[in-house]
Amino acid sequence: DDDDDDNRPLQTDEARALAAQERLFWQSMQASASEHDRHCAKCHVLQCSVAECPMVTCSLYCGAHMHACKLDEHETLICPNGVVSCPSAPYGCPVSVLRRDTQRHL
Repeated sequence: DDDDDDNRPLQTDEARALAAQERLFWQSMQASASEHDRHCAKCHVLQCSVAECPMVTCSLYCGAHMHACKLDEHETLICPNGVVSCPSAPYGCPVSVLRRDTQRHL
């Protein structure tokens, strides 16, 4: 029965093939990333001297320092001073709070 085949666990050969495909995918992603992207993804040095991507401070005043290319991602996704909608907004809560205050609001 074909339905049974779809629900069966991956066989060892299939699992190895999928793992190999995943490794190749990540290797190609790393190969296509620029030296700049590889550097900035890992750098947390306050006095970094990579000239084309200076270190900046969060404009929402949380005190975080990062490469300029990471500022938007920081402020949009993780900055505690970012304004976010209440997680209960889909259920009618109209409140927007600082990310750091979300738990207190709930």
